[in-house]
Amino acid sequence: MSQAKRHDRRRDAAPRWHEVLDPRLLGAFAGGLVLVALAATALSWLQDPATLPLEAVELEGRLERVHGDAVRRAVAPHADSGFFAVDVAAVRKAVEALPWVAEARVRRIWPDRLGIEVTEHRPLARWDAGGVVSREGVLLRPAPESLPEGLPTFRGPEALAGDMARRFRELGRTLEGAGLSLQGLAADRRRAWRLELNNGIEVVLGRDAWRDRLQRFLASWPETLQPMADRIKAVDLRYTNGFAVRWEGEPPSLGGHAGRRERA
Repeated sequence: MSQAKRHDRRRDAAPRWHEVLDPRLLGAFAGGLVLVALAATALSWLQDPATLPLEAVELEGRLERVHGDAVRRAVAPHADSGFFAVDVAAVRKAVEALPWVAEARVRRIWPDRLGIEVTEHRPLARWDAGGVVSREGVLLRPAPESLPEGLPTFRGPEALAGDMARRFRELGRTLEGAGLSLQGLAADRRRAWRLELNNGIEVVLGRDAWRDRLQRFLASWPETLQPMADRIKAVDLRYTNGFAVRWEGEPPSLGGHAGRRERA
């Protein structure tokens, strides 16, 4: 067989692309490329801050200590990104860094607003060394002028702020039945507790068995202590079966509350 004929056979056996590729597949592929290009263009257009700029921040929730202007200033560095491109997580983090803000929820409101719902910390007590403890036991240090008046005072190691908030609520419920309330709570590193009542009396509970000691105080309050409350400076309950009273001025004549001292 001649060389020319063998060449023609190989040429005849070679694939013909117009037979291998279906024109419909080629059309679908080309259409897909067009759609991808259009999607990329649309995404770029939507992410352009000039397309849908953010025009306003809408504050939600009841604000007592967080100022709306402070929230808007925190949002401002992120607002230039536009409606679609704004980093909602970054906005939330910036708002939650403000004093008194416990939690922030951020959402887009079509077509040009951000909705921000703020939950504030609720103050429970002043911290003696500066700041305030929230009802959730978080130690905050907002501007002093933002602290409300009339709060009780906590004094102790900062690491105990959460424990003190919980103890304050429990003690308050226990004292309420006797018509008493707390104006101050102190603890040392050994967790020895001291109370300041609303009548100015200091109650020394110590560290151990403080619930039993408080009940001993309350059992003696109505008949023994309350009639002389204006003369009592402090009551020390760190005894086995009784307590000691420190008086304002000269002590009155009492039958005595003896007991072996139990240091806590």
